[in-house]
Amino acid sequence: MNRRKPSTISIILKNLITVLAMVAIVVVLIFLIQGWIINPDGKTVQTGLVQFATNVSGSTVQIDEKTLSEKTTTKYQVVPGKYTFKMTQEGYEPWSRTASVGAGEILWLNYARLIPKNKTTESFFDIENLKTIKFSQNKQKIFAISQDASGFAKFWLIELGENPKTTEIILPEKLFERSLAEGEKHLSNIAGNISIEGLSENASRAILKWKNGENYEWLAVNLADVEKSNNLTDEFSLNFSKITARDKNYTKFYALANNELREINIENSTISAKILDGIVDFDIYSENILSYVKSENSVYSVGIFENGGKTTLVAQNLSSQPKIAIGRYYSENYIHVLSEKTLKIYKGNEWFGSNQSKIAKTLSLDFDAENIDLNSEMRILKISSSQKTVNYDLETSSKYEISGGDLRWLDDFVLYNRENEKITVRDFDGSNKYSIFEALSEFGVSLSRDEKYIYGFKKNSSGNFELVRVKMIIN
Repeated sequence: MNRRKPSTISIILKNLITVLAMVAIVVVLIFLIQGWIINPDGKTVQTGLVQFATNVSGSTVQIDEKTLSEKTTTKYQVVPGKYTFKMTQEGYEPWSRTASVGAGEILWLNYARLIPKNKTTESFFDIENLKTIKFSQNKQKIFAISQDASGFAKFWLIELGENPKTTEIILPEKLFERSLAEGEKHLSNIAGNISIEGLSENASRAILKWKNGENYEWLAVNLADVEKSNNLTDEFSLNFSKITARDKNYTKFYALANNELREINIENSTISAKILDGIVDFDIYSENILSYVKSENSVYSVGIFENGGKTTLVAQNLSSQPKIAIGRYYSENYIHVLSEKTLKIYKGNEWFGSNQSKIAKTLSLDFDAENIDLNSEMRILKISSSQKTVNYDLETSSKYEISGGDLRWLDDFVLYNRENEKITVRDFDGSNKYSIFEALSEFGVSLSRDEKYIYGFKKNSSGNFELVRVKMIIN
């Protein structure tokens, strides 16, 4: 039997139907990916996406009165509007936040830190006359300085872990030769006049600032091999006012002396000629990029410097010395300049060139801020005094005012200070405020590397100091 050959028209129609079906499928997929849905009223609306996560996974998520079937970590689409989001888990205090979600937006609630309801404090060591401490960047060690009954400084390296242990570090006399030359005993009258300006990621090196009489001396201490430590003031015969590490190993530094910015390399004991002059302050973004404040005839300007000599001005003609912070969030560069009670945020795709930073936001403050700094993610700018704190979220362009002062970062989104003799934590927007344990604010507190504990120091009944910790994750 002969079969009729399909006509050209039918072939074209079949191909057209196939193409249209594929296009329709693609359109529907794009429609769904972008969060478009048909609501119960039959209207098409674009949703927003909320991402949920807690420091202890498996937490229950509630949106207003609705409880989700999935536990954290999870996500959920909501129609645009204002909601109260809540995350809970047995044994922990509830976490909640009220926020708006816009069409096509993503609200990241992936930073919720649940606080145990029952908190037991453990104590370690009995340290006489503790003066200052510094937590390492990897949160595994503490460098501490104390003073014994004879007035001698004692240096300690504390290793954190299930069973913390301490090791005394004996610094070489060569670091304090100026004091010895004046007939003083080794390390006497030092502990109360020395600060830890920086500690490397693994606590193998530290930068100390020692007030010797009317002058300051800067020490680069090698905690792994103390004989390789250096008195930078003696070595380079310069009156340094600021020294900050360029690299995580603490072998390269930017240093400010007599308003001249220089580079120091302690591995080969070299210091550069001045790379910038008239400098009164600087803030490092990376090994090769920093922002600086320059003064000329009592007029201040803010600029960016790239290692190799490239510079550009960001702000000029400021009547008072500004406070600065530099960072990069996602693909945008930011320079934050606080002059008197006005904060200007400069934003750009490039540090230099036609797309360099330009004013993106101006905030007026009603208090005199003492410092500004960024969280480690460089997303949230903290502007603070001893009485008040303002946090600005670069991602959402939201400003949060907190009546408490002296707030410091516990992690990227949680702040702490001391209230009623206890360390108290709260989110960057001021919500989810809880007391943790009794500890001294002057020594600061830190989460352990695995976030299982929070550590601090307190004074005990004998008048000495002890390391204390609270378990933050329930087994």
